[in-house]
Amino acid sequence: MTMLRITAGPFTFRARLEEKDAPKTCAAVRKLLPLRSKLVHCRWSGESTWVPMGEKRLGVDFENHTSHPAPGQVLVYPGGISEMEILFPYGATMFSSKVGQLAGNHDRRRRKRAARGDRPAHALGRRAGLHHHRRVSDRADLAIRGAIVISDGAYPRDVLIREGRISALVEAGAASAAHEIDARGLLALPGMVDAHVHFNEPGRTDWEGWSTGSRAAAAGGTTTVLDMPLNSVPPVLDGASFDMKKAAAENASIVDFGLWGGLVDADPASLGELAERGAVGVKAFLCDSGVAEFPALHEQDLVPALRAAADAGLVVALHCEDETLVREATARVRGGGRHDAAAWVQSRPPLVEVRAVAAACAAAREAGARIHIVHVSAIEALGAVGAAREMGTDVTVETCPHYLTFDDDDLARHGAALKCAPPIRDARNRDGLWRAMLQGKIDFVASDHSPCSRELKAPGDIFGAWGGVAGAQSLLSAVFSGVATHAGGALDMRKLAGFVVWRLAARPAKRFGLWPRKGTISQGSDADIVLFDPDREWTLDGAGSQTRGIDPYVGRSFRGKVVRTLVRGRTVYNEREPVTNPARGRFIRGEEVAEG
Repeated sequence: MTMLRITAGPFTFRARLEEKDAPKTCAAVRKLLPLRSKLVHCRWSGESTWVPMGEKRLGVDFENHTSHPAPGQVLVYPGGISEMEILFPYGATMFSSKVGQLAGNHDRRRRKRAARGDRPAHALGRRAGLHHHRRVSDRADLAIRGAIVISDGAYPRDVLIREGRISALVEAGAASAAHEIDARGLLALPGMVDAHVHFNEPGRTDWEGWSTGSRAAAAGGTTTVLDMPLNSVPPVLDGASFDMKKAAAENASIVDFGLWGGLVDADPASLGELAERGAVGVKAFLCDSGVAEFPALHEQDLVPALRAAADAGLVVALHCEDETLVREATARVRGGGRHDAAAWVQSRPPLVEVRAVAAACAAAREAGARIHIVHVSAIEALGAVGAAREMGTDVTVETCPHYLTFDDDDLARHGAALKCAPPIRDARNRDGLWRAMLQGKIDFVASDHSPCSRELKAPGDIFGAWGGVAGAQSLLSAVFSGVATHAGGALDMRKLAGFVVWRLAARPAKRFGLWPRKGTISQGSDADIVLFDPDREWTLDGAGSQTRGIDPYVGRSFRGKVVRTLVRGRTVYNEREPVTNPARGRFIRGEEVAEG
């Protein structure tokens, strides 16, 4: 083991050079870059945080899960690379280096030069320098000053924005801007990506349309929504209906959006039209969808439909409840004269989800399809997902804030306002979902925002009321509050925020082909930024709720408050003053990605 001393501008780092193989997590990088099997561990005094490394310009993004850097430590993978950018959370953020000089040759060359009496070479090469220490020459349109940026780490930076994109992350005061936002004391988070909403326009705008739905999303820190193909009229099943919804959204949405198409059969022509238009994927039901114009897939049609979607390059989102079991359980419950909220839960027991999830995963494996299980409610269903992953199925899973926030006692109190399918279950199940999320068994959380008119929630018979929960506005605050409660003292505030950002922004953006344009605060990404007060305790009141439907979160207290939301550098929500900017939400195409 050799100790090195590395100088970068005014900073000096002690480094330990180890002669051992690079970890397996570098395999993806090694395919693209000529790396040597050496590690340099660079330590320095300063803020105790670290940042996963990766050469993002080449499309590589990896985390070092095998060596677990200690606080204040970073791993550098040297080799025959001419230049590499390395992110430090202390002092200036980036420098370029002749990283070959950090490898084993570094120490050997230093000894040779010393023997000759030559002046030692600069440890980082002649091109090294703390680029973010310099002033940025190009004047930014907007600078967000003084926030702690939560994206691939946590560090204080000024965020510079030009023409709707992030142009740089710099030291405080290192660049000028035409306009500024004072964000001292706040976190700057990437805008949330809500992968599951129902804004119902065109056709059912009185339930929730793009104007009110997108404003609810913006107030909750969501800057991109992925809208489901129902309950709009017509549903999005082909190119023509896709174009109709896209036009409606462009006319009214204040946040950016992607669109899901529908999968009701194996028709390659309609799937091709959806894929050509940039659908993020297609949605299918394995049970009654609740609307006649969107039929479920029959068991015999599942594999052919998944295969057709795979051929079109589309991921398939699946509502997984077994129709036969639902009918049987519902008949038993209703046969006893039950119509209360508890009867709704009993009519859709956990086995309904378990059997459908297992069938969906088996069909996906046979068809070679990528699938996404939406709104998992029963903790038992995650066992089927885990087993499928072990067998190589490309499957991700989401849950929803209402399953993480409420339990069956809340359902009894709120009644139809919390009716949804699958149902909200007991507290034991809710706590199990939290454990699964903290263990990484659930990929991300989406709101499944699905309000309706108040009249449709009014029937005294729970089976006659519309099923759907309004939750877009409370997605971030509900999850942040829940993580703070269920993680205990295991995560400090910055790590807590980083966990939430991964589950609500980066992970869905990557799964559905929106990253790195969405889901990150980095140079070149869209300037979708949420200014967030992590310490604020507050209660949502009726006046503050933006949705058109009944909001079950009204009266609920949270920790963590959205202060301001920006979409492509433009403020769409500000808690301190009304925002009257016109609708300028843009359609974001989904791109086929390999990441699961």
